[in-house]
Amino acid sequence: MCIILSTFFYHKEKKINPKLPIVMQGEKTISPPPLINSSPSIKTSKTRAPAFVESKTDHLLMTNREKTIEIYREMMNYPDYSSPIDYRKSIDHIESKFSPDVKQTLGENDPSVVMVSWSEKNYYSIKDKVIRFYALFSKNGKSINAQKIRANLNNGLEVPFRPQTPGEYVGELSISQIKTGQYMMQIDADVLGETLTSISGFKVEDQYFEYKKMEKSFLDSNGNLVFKHKVNILKAGTYLLEGMLYDNQGKIIAGAHNAVDLTEGVHFLNLNFYGYIFYKKKISGPFNLKNIQLAYVDDNLATHGEQRVILNALTDKYEWDQFNSEPFNNSVIDSKLNQLKD
Repeated sequence: MCIILSTFFYHKEKKINPKLPIVMQGEKTISPPPLINSSPSIKTSKTRAPAFVESKTDHLLMTNREKTIEIYREMMNYPDYSSPIDYRKSIDHIESKFSPDVKQTLGENDPSVVMVSWSEKNYYSIKDKVIRFYALFSKNGKSINAQKIRANLNNGLEVPFRPQTPGEYVGELSISQIKTGQYMMQIDADVLGETLTSISGFKVEDQYFEYKKMEKSFLDSNGNLVFKHKVNILKAGTYLLEGMLYDNQGKIIAGAHNAVDLTEGVHFLNLNFYGYIFYKKKISGPFNLKNIQLAYVDDNLATHGEQRVILNALTDKYEWDQFNSEPFNNSVIDSKLNQLKD
């Protein structure tokens, strides 16, 4: 099942990741050389085929094709619901999606005057009581106060800000004041003769479920790593559970998902990491299920009510040879691989 997961907001301000007090992411083608006819006076015993020079474009296409085939050969060893992740090339997309949307705005005339602003979360549920926003002001790294702060949602609703500590301001908005939907908030602040502006987005949705707890983690009879979760479903339908697994060095090593149809009420959902991931690379535990995401999926495969749960759930210290030693035979990937070879 292909699932569309993220809601993105476009901003022209620079997105950064400082340590903040957050409350709680043509090359030119070379043509073959012209053929040169042999002189009639030269006799040859054999006729040689003309030598064509491979263009850079052809070489790149062949290289990309070979890389794709290599990737497919590797992925054929794993099921669609669980695959290894190379920490050098990938990020934790759950962590990135739900990280506070931090913005930095510099003064137009004096770039040393800075505003850093963010929303406490990117995704809110109607069960949340308050939406909080933060703004920090500084000049040359030292905290300064703003003379005036104006903040409004795109629906016109004003968000009042109040000072919290020198140079730090917080804005609060009751969930009861707005409806479900996607919102943009603009902050305009007057600071030392500069007008600093930032725009950030957030989403408010209905509550589709209640996450209760992670019951346990264990190895099943086939040597696959399983995490069992307890949830209370408030609306019957299809749900998608995703998780990102880290090794004992804090590096992301695998991802897994489980899409299942659920009725209203309490259910137990398993998140399975295929054991061959650990066996092949000889990775031993303990492992850390750092983040999971649960979301309702509609008939158009759009997600709703997504929530991130920060678990940091550690497993026992499993040895790599305790895991499933059999590679999976992924028929879907095998079919794609055969098409590339044709």
